[in-house]
Amino acid sequence: MPIEEIWGKAQEYKIQQIKEEFIEVLKLLPLNSTGMEIGCYSGGTTISFSLICSKLCTIDLSKIYNTSEVEGYCQHKFIIGNSTDPEVISEAYNFTGPLDFLFIDGDHTEEGAYKDYLNYKSFVKPGGYIFFHDIVDTESHRSQNCFVSRAWNRVKENHKYMEFISGASWGGIGAIQI
Repeated sequence: MPIEEIWGKAQEYKIQQIKEEFIEVLKLLPLNSTGMEIGCYSGGTTISFSLICSKLCTIDLSKIYNTSEVEGYCQHKFIIGNSTDPEVISEAYNFTGPLDFLFIDGDHTEEGAYKDYLNYKSFVKPGGYIFFHDIVDTESHRSQNCFVSRAWNRVKENHKYMEFISGASWGGIGAIQI
């Protein structure tokens, strides 16, 4: 499916991403990927990834949308729970096995984003990607207690990385390749 059509479908689920940034992520993903997302809100990223993936795991504290359409596109597992819980980590890996990508968009704290990176980075295959959402350090993010930028700065200093930043007062996606 063309990326513009994927974006259109994501809008039906009220995607919480900046189009120009998220499209750069989608361009990096091979068809029939195995992916995992931590945090999904209204399902915009979930539906997008389901159109590329053969297998997708979503982890969030709650589920506020119907996943039946997602399940029609790929093998999908939605785990309701805290991504740092050892049982959640185990359940996620038992479903997915090695990952082509991991998309971290969870609690948005420095500690939470960094723990997700540490807990799940070994799941990602060589050549696969780890993405962090909301990496820009802006007043908008700080006022919402979003400090992913701090975790991202810790991670990127040890890796070759890419940043997709549109210049908006929020957002930004960082990528490392394993």
